[in-house]
Amino acid sequence: MRYATTILLTLAVGCSGCEAIPAIGASASATGAYFSYKALQQDPVNVTTISKECILGFEYTRVSCADRAVMSDELKQKIARDNRVLVELCGVEKPEIIRCD
Repeated sequence: MRYATTILLTLAVGCSGCEAIPAIGASASATGAYFSYKALQQDPVNVTTISKECILGFEYTRVSCADRAVMSDELKQKIARDNRVLVELCGVEKPEIIRCD
């Protein structure tokens, strides 16, 4: 479109009495209207956000039975929350549950 504007300005300055200028202006206007119409016909864009855990490549954390005995409740809750995010948002496959007897 900028190229067409340059041509219009060159013609206007170089040829003050030319009759081609209105035709070129109408053509440029019609071209702009066509591209505006085509842009409106496109499907809307769906915005998707990706969790930072997915981008950074975090892995599902598995805690052994011996480690569970000495972990704080806060750390257990944090690991459970992080693992839930990986499964729900990132599609990480949940491994088999470790049973502590």
